[in-house]
Amino acid sequence: MTKFGVTPEHVVDVLALTGDKSDNVPGVFGIGEKTAIPLVREFGTIENLLKNIHKVTPKGSQQKIQDHREEAILSKKLVTIDTNVPVDVDIRQLSAKPRDDAKLLRLFTELEFRSLIKRVSAASPAAPDKAAEFIPAEYELSDIASDKHVYHLVASEKS
Repeated sequence: MTKFGVTPEHVVDVLALTGDKSDNVPGVFGIGEKTAIPLVREFGTIENLLKNIHKVTPKGSQQKIQDHREEAILSKKLVTIDTNVPVDVDIRQLSAKPRDDAKLLRLFTELEFRSLIKRVSAASPAAPDKAAEFIPAEYELSDIASDKHVYHLVASEKS
């Protein structure tokens, strides 16, 4: 509620108007948070806003919403989390099982998660040097103590 100034169930309506560039949600072109939040506070939902478009002021905002009606509807659909999906999982199957370090190391190697390779192999009591077989020779694990680095003092605007 603090970021958008609306109740949680109306955040999707604000995002439907403003869009979300990080998630490729178009929103309504030319409508930002300063316009969207008061509209959602007044009308509640995008659907109600579209039914009462004639009441929207200023007229410029009204026109933008009319011109981009389909984008607003699509945007709301895109930012709404579908909670009505079938989940065919037996809850008893979700219990934690012992960690398979060899499998983790293969996955982390494939994904090039070198710091995680080091962490898993260090935490594995059975094979503390196991990381060596999974890290290609051209990768050398390092940290701040072993990493070569040079510092430059910036003491003036020119430097």
